[in-house]
Amino acid sequence: RNSIRLSFACPPPKESTALGAMPRKPIVGGNWKCNPGTAKAAMELLDAWKGTSFDKEKVDVVICPTSLHLPLVKEALEGMGMAVAAQNVSNTGFGAFTGEVCADHLCDFGVSWTLIGHSE
Repeated sequence: RNSIRLSFACPPPKESTALGAMPRKPIVGGNWKCNPGTAKAAMELLDAWKGTSFDKEKVDVVICPTSLHLPLVKEALEGMGMAVAAQNVSNTGFGAFTGEVCADHLCDFGVSWTLIGHSE
């Protein structure tokens, strides 16, 4: 059985406190896997979430949409106080790696979280 880990894709800012020294806050993550099936359905899901709330001081919520939907839903999810994560990240950097998304790509899009070691 593989474990699921949620990791930072981008290094924390230099002036930040070391992660080990920070108080722990629970993280709730939602992996969309290969759902919803269309961009329209993704936006309908976000519309259904409008008006919902959670205490951002007590919990971090991280949503992992498909790679194709990530840029489409990122702003709306962040506007609801949720972070956005990639479902996977390559262990390579930029280069001739067909279909891969590297950490530098994610950082360029402002995505600082990713799943690592997920299983089907």
